[in-house]
Order: sequence, then structure tokens, then C-alpha cells
Amino acid sequence: MHVPAVKGYSIWLLPDKQTSQQLGQIILRFSEKFLTPTFDPHITLLGQIIESEERIITLFEALAHSTAPLSVVLANPEMQDDFFRSLYLNVSPATPLHYLYHQALDTFDLDRDRDAFLPHLSLLYSNQSLEEKQSLIGESALSHEFNSNLEVMKLVKTEGPPHLWKPIRSIQL
Repeated sequence: MHVPAVKGYSIWLLPDKQTSQQLGQIILRFSEKFLTPTFDPHITLLGQIIESEERIITLFEALAHSTAPLSVVLANPEMQDDFFRSLYLNVSPATPLHYLYHQALDTFDLDRDRDAFLPHLSLLYSNQSLEEKQSLIGESALSHEFNSNLEVMKLVKTEGPPHLWKPIRSIQL
């Protein structure tokens, strides 16, 4: 299995403990079935930040301290032919996360497409076929909604494949 490598740092929003445990079990089950990478449940707010770690930490802390917890619903599983968006749950309401994404772009002074952000929580990183992923949806508890509070912002060094990713800092919102 080819696992694409990524570069830089990422900012994640973490679901509350109960939701993380439930989704973590689903991620682990899917990963074991297809021998794919495991990872902590998260919503990537901003990825591939290339800058000195010291500057990133400073800007990350400023962003986190200016962010309030968000209540979201994770539901409606979707699939893409994209390793890191292979199978995921949509996040709603998306508007507060889009606002936060724009705030993060401004904080880090990044010139990126402001409309390209797709708030989601991945359940599987893989190159599996759509049929295989569809079977996972049918046999799992993905038909109900997960209500969650996003109360932690986490900075992760996401250099290389997922097993090499390293948490740098977490801040309670």
C-alpha cells in the first residue's frame, strides 16, 4: 500500500472525549480490516504549514487562545478517491469552521483558496475501492449522528506518513 507523505505542520480540532473514543474504535476497526494507517479522530483546520516551528507555535497559540469551543454534528459519511479523504464524516454547521479557517489563514498569513476548505473528520486513510468503502458504511454505526464539542486545538508535525506524525502542542479552547 502506497501511503502519501505530507510536509509541514497541521492544526487539528479534536472532538470531545466520548466522541473521540467512539470514532477511534471505528477508525481502528477500519484500519485493521484494510491494514491502513491509524490516526486520532480530528478535523484538520489547516495543513501543510511550512515555517519555523518556533513561529508556528507562537501563531498556533494566538489562534487557539482566540478560539471558543464549537458544537458540531458529524454525520453523512462520504467517500472520495483521495487517500486522506477516503471515507469521512461531514461536519455541520460548516460556517463557524469556515470562519475559523479564514482566521487561521490570516493568522499564518497564508495565501490559499478560501473556498477550498472542506470540514470533515476522516475515518479511513486508504486507496480502497469505492465498493470496499461502501461496504464499511453498511456494516458500521455510521447511520447515526455524532454530536460533539470541539474543545481542543492541537498542533501536529505532519512530516511523512501518519505513523511518523508528532504532536507538538494542545490547547483547551
